[in-house]
Amino acid sequence: MEEKFPQLGIVKEDCFEMGWAESNLYSTQFPIGFYKEEVKSAIMVFVAYGGKMDEILETETPFPHRAGNLYSISYVVDWEEEENKNSEKFMSWVRRIHNYMTPYVSKSPREVYVNFRDLDTGTNEINDKENSHEQAKIWGIKYFKNNFDRLVHVKTMIDPENFFRHEQSVPPLPCLLKKGANSNSLGSL
Repeated sequence: MEEKFPQLGIVKEDCFEMGWAESNLYSTQFPIGFYKEEVKSAIMVFVAYGGKMDEILETETPFPHRAGNLYSISYVVDWEEEENKNSEKFMSWVRRIHNYMTPYVSKSPREVYVNFRDLDTGTNEINDKENSHEQAKIWGIKYFKNNFDRLVHVKTMIDPENFFRHEQSVPPLPCLLKKGANSNSLGSL
């Protein structure tokens, strides 16, 4: 630095060496010590929202994340197969950064994007064909906001037996099916 930029007056004692990730955290004012080299590859991916997306009402499609949302943020950690024994350490990093970002993201609820399933948000019992609507609503609102109940009614019409299901699939409403509701009566809901 003294040779290339003598006008800065920087001496060796003013500098310290750090990795790329640490320098990014340092320059964005993350607390010192937040990043510990516990993972080899950790990134945050920001996908910009806005533009045409803001022009579509959040009730027009199941995807409600429209006006007011600037980005979708994904937290990613990669590890090698032989490091699977340390998977909880890596997941702990993701959870910590997720918690750290809480003040800077959507609230009431904290929203999630359905194509990036987050099982920490909540799950259905996969083997339970009669998943609880109330249980599913806890995580369903985070994915679909006010569209969740409408999607439940569609699921009830299309897949009343809940054949197509996974940990976070929208459940049918068994109570409507037990009352003898048919697709015609559900369509008006």
